[in-house]
Amino acid sequence: MRQRWLRRLSIGEWTTIASAAVTLWLLLLTTKQLKPDLFATRPLWIRLPAVGAVAGASLLALAAADHFLDRRAFVITPMAVVRNGPLEESPESFKAPDGTELRVHDRKGGFLEIETGLGQKGWIHSGNVELLNP
Repeated sequence: MRQRWLRRLSIGEWTTIASAAVTLWLLLLTTKQLKPDLFATRPLWIRLPAVGAVAGASLLALAAADHFLDRRAFVITPMAVVRNGPLEESPESFKAPDGTELRVHDRKGGFLEIETGLGQKGWIHSGNVELLNP
């Protein structure tokens, strides 16, 4: 649910929103330094943009983590063997056909811990897949 919501905007759009919120807050702080009388009776004029800047930066951090930590791979061999563990001797769990999209969770040696769209999990040799960089 969170991923779907975060992915409605691109990483560049989240950066623009966070930058605008921080810039507005810094401009108001500068104005407060130049004309202290202007904000003496209105502390919310500084606090609300500060909250907006923190929220914008937090959402940008979440969107960046979602964008850059999302590791996907595709099977590039006709029938790649997915094993129960990260060893050649591990029993076969299932076979993934060419073109299957996989989510990568971990890497140990020459093996990747993967999960299919159907929820099947296992370890696949890294030579059988091509990693997709976002």
